[in-house]
Amino acid sequence: MGFQLPRRTAKLVFEGDYAGAEVVVKLDVPLGAVLWFLDQQDAADSMPEGAAQSAALWRLRQQFVELFLDSWNLLDNGAPIPATVKGLEAVTPVFIGLLIGKWSEVVASPPAPLGGQSVDGNTSGKRSQETARA
Repeated sequence: MGFQLPRRTAKLVFEGDYAGAEVVVKLDVPLGAVLWFLDQQDAADSMPEGAAQSAALWRLRQQFVELFLDSWNLLDNGAPIPATVKGLEAVTPVFIGLLIGKWSEVVASPPAPLGGQSVDGNTSGKRSQETARA
């Protein structure tokens, strides 16, 4: 019998000018996708400013929406903005930059510690027997 990996999400809440904005992002995405995205982000950030950098950043933001965005509560003139690549066109670059920054922090953070005092996985309070020795 196999184990189905969970599909967790995180709600990003914004403050200041963007107070009230909430974005739900996917946390349990393949490591390869996260590493690829972060590598592409570094590459785009290091490019000289201009058309090539703008195009690279646009493609990167599209990939972010497709890979990591689950939903958001953003409105444009009172109408919901879809959490899609098409909807991305209605969102400011500043907000998308903040969103990607918050997502990067969350996805790179270790999960919260599990409850209990177990060091070796045993929940009985007794130390489990070692199964391998060097």
